[in-house]
Amino acid sequence: MVYSKPFIGDELYFFVNRNKKYYLSLKGYNFSQDGGTIFDNIVQSDMDRKREIFSIILKSNNENYKEIHHIKYIQGVWYIESTDYVINNNLDDYTKTFHCHVKQNIELKSYSRIHTAPNSDDYDKKCAVVYYVESSLSEFESRFNDDESAIYLGVDRYKDLLVKFPLNSDSVAQYSSIASMLVRNKAYKEPIYLLNHIIDIYPARTVAYINLGDAYWALEETNKAKDAYRTYIELMKKDGKESKISEQVLERAAR
Repeated sequence: MVYSKPFIGDELYFFVNRNKKYYLSLKGYNFSQDGGTIFDNIVQSDMDRKREIFSIILKSNNENYKEIHHIKYIQGVWYIESTDYVINNNLDDYTKTFHCHVKQNIELKSYSRIHTAPNSDDYDKKCAVVYYVESSLSEFESRFNDDESAIYLGVDRYKDLLVKFPLNSDSVAQYSSIASMLVRNKAYKEPIYLLNHIIDIYPARTVAYINLGDAYWALEETNKAKDAYRTYIELMKKDGKESKISEQVLERAAR
């Protein structure tokens, strides 16, 4: 394959190796001729070498948009098998990226008929959401110093966080801290998700229950809140800290 350098033409030449001789199979374009994107790279998939699949990658100048066109060669014909559109144009949440996989199955020479990315109104329904996760939980905690709540809201964000930083004895304190900050910032679904994970693994973690109770109470899920408060009270009594239980917690648990 021969292609132009970025910003210098949009030609793309496909050659086929037959008995160690290369024959021009197709002269095409690298999809960047509309001016909205620039050619970035061509990558052959190690997983699909037998199917002769490779990817043509384009990106926008500000790199908040990327197209990955997956190309295959079958019985003398080049096809666009599918396209992955990677989109990060949410001004409120720079940590949120949509990954939209679109099936194509059209001949490469008919690239003008390519199926574009879904409309932005359909991102949530037709695309996968991927959240940027920092290199440490401490870095993630710094998000709460920002006034932009969008960068720490969303239960799915914490699912991704737990995948990268599993809940264990080294991370439980930081996850508890994150849950507390969420409750203080009047975000409740996210800490409920985190705190239920915490108490599943560390059922004796006392502080988790008061935060869980507060979160459920704010959402008016009073029965779940009272269950959490009562467990908190039992653990505090067991630790000889009954005098430190607030009147508010006692009053709510008794309702």
